Amino acid sequence: MEGVALVACTGRVSSRTCPELGRALASALASPARGLVLDLSGVDYISSPGLRAVEHASGRLAEQGRAFVVCGLQDAVSSAFTLAGLADKLTTAASRDDAVAAAGRLDTSHNDA
Repeated sequence: MEGVALVACTGRVSSRTCPELGRALASALASPARGLVLDLSGVDYISSPGLRAVEHASGRLAEQGRAFVVCGLQDAVSSAFTLAGLADKLTTAASRDDAVAAAGRLDTSHNDA
């Protein structure tokens, strides 16, 4: 495994657009990358199905011993992650560069997630 895969979203992640997010995450999961960065800096809303897609990807990556870092959470999206109970379960970073650096150095061999 090498490198870090990147999925960047813009706009609203709603029940209508969630399948697109799911496909992008599935593609990244299928890559040989050692980690995945989900950049949500361009997202101003995320629905429950979107949160479930993120949680599913996080779980799959943890099972595979791969890093997952979410970055760029705007206030409304950060609140949604907190209300869904995901904020404490995910590694987050303020910027894409910070997230890529974190994903490259995370030791996932001892994750409890």
